[in-house]
Amino acid sequence: MPGYKLDAELSGKDSKVWVRNGEGPGPKTVIGHRGTSLKKHGLRDMTNNLLSTMGFARFTSRHKNAEAHLSKVIAKHGKEGLVATGHSAGGLVAGHLGSRYGIETHLYNPHVPLLATANYSKPNNNIYISGKDPVSAMARFFPNSRISFRLSQYQTNTLKITPMNTDTFGPGSVCSFRLPAYKVLDTHSIWLQGKFDASVSTATKKASLPGFGAGIIQRVTVSCNGVTIGSGATNYNEVIAMLDNVTLAAAKRKELSIYENYAAADLGTVGHQATNGGAAAGGAQATWSVNSLHGTLLGGTHQRFIDTGALGTVQLDIQFALPKVLATDDVNPNFQLSKACMYVKTIDFGNGLYQAMIAKKVQSGGLVIPFKNYVTAVSASGSGSQDHTVMVSSQCIDQLWAMPRTGTYGAQGAYETNNELSSYFNSNALGATTSFNFVLNNATLPAFPCDRDAAYMLLKSALNGTGKNLLYQSSIKDQADWTDRKFVFTVSPLLRTS
Repeated sequence: MPGYKLDAELSGKDSKVWVRNGEGPGPKTVIGHRGTSLKKHGLRDMTNNLLSTMGFARFTSRHKNAEAHLSKVIAKHGKEGLVATGHSAGGLVAGHLGSRYGIETHLYNPHVPLLATANYSKPNNNIYISGKDPVSAMARFFPNSRISFRLSQYQTNTLKITPMNTDTFGPGSVCSFRLPAYKVLDTHSIWLQGKFDASVSTATKKASLPGFGAGIIQRVTVSCNGVTIGSGATNYNEVIAMLDNVTLAAAKRKELSIYENYAAADLGTVGHQATNGGAAAGGAQATWSVNSLHGTLLGGTHQRFIDTGALGTVQLDIQFALPKVLATDDVNPNFQLSKACMYVKTIDFGNGLYQAMIAKKVQSGGLVIPFKNYVTAVSASGSGSQDHTVMVSSQCIDQLWAMPRTGTYGAQGAYETNNELSSYFNSNALGATTSFNFVLNNATLPAFPCDRDAAYMLLKSALNGTGKNLLYQSSIKDQADWTDRKFVFTVSPLLRTS
């Protein structure tokens, strides 16, 4: 269980005990009771189930052991914040404990004997049934039961959405899309696409996409009914470059883009070569694509589906970056994006059950749709120590990231033959003796001067294990690539403000 650790001392063959790591939401202690296992405990489980069906559940060995076990859990971890849960026969055990000792329980398709239904009707027993499970059939008559049904008669479809104004855009312009009304949308299916055309000052120069589709996106804004609900990062492309560097292998990053090999060494290949005047003068166009929108309501990793019938009018505004982000050896390049469009998958229901569920949810107090957002700020500094203050309004701050860069990072001439990205997105450790710290609510994070080696270990920790072999499982080639071009300093404070 994420955020919990197993209490091995109190866990056995019939139940497991999980204890929350530190402070946070959710129960403090969870006892999980297993269901029937004929393969491992056949004779014992069959005997207990038969006696339970006859109304003698509390006299079985399993229920007596569960009561003794509960006493040990309470003695070690306390009764406050204690929750018991179980499925089928395990739900019967947990329900018995909840009825007798008043602890909160969550029972999934629990075995409900005909002669012991009174044990389940107390409000601290929360019951969840599928509606077709025979052993929990009696539970449907309890007021504290929640019955789930399989949604049927639905179909998916993919829609193509064109921009509200025009389908051709240049540097710094804004492309706006209005999402389909009264539709359930799969936000993970959103795909932006267009034709990218770069132009250079002379025929001997080259220019290309910066190495990934989001590289030419400066900002993403989402609004609902005219109110901005996701302003996005001001430097959206830089955030995505940083996240992709440490979480995606180079091959995977290329796989997520339609256009072929985009390394600067291959700028002369079909789909990348830019000539004086662009495609109109004989150069080739490249297909531009972005397959996800991080840090917005439409691309959060936790919230996958949204209902525009419940949310209202949802609009997506994309501001494109300036030409300095391109991979180029020209001092005055330009680019144009044409035939821009968006694809999104919709889900349609035919039996009315989904609509009834939404109506009931709205009547009970409305919908809350959480999503992760990124807030950025840029600060220029000279030599020596530099403090930078950022004001953030949020209910939770889970990670802080810093990308130190040299003062010339944004200069034109971002042409590198040994890097997958244009040099605009380079971040540098600024020397072996440089140290980094964040100060959050007057607390220094981490509590020691953090050099680049320690920053590497903090990054692996912030990635929750996905960075176990960071230099081999990401687009970071080696230690020099990390310190010279893809360095990032991060801590995970998990600050909750409400």
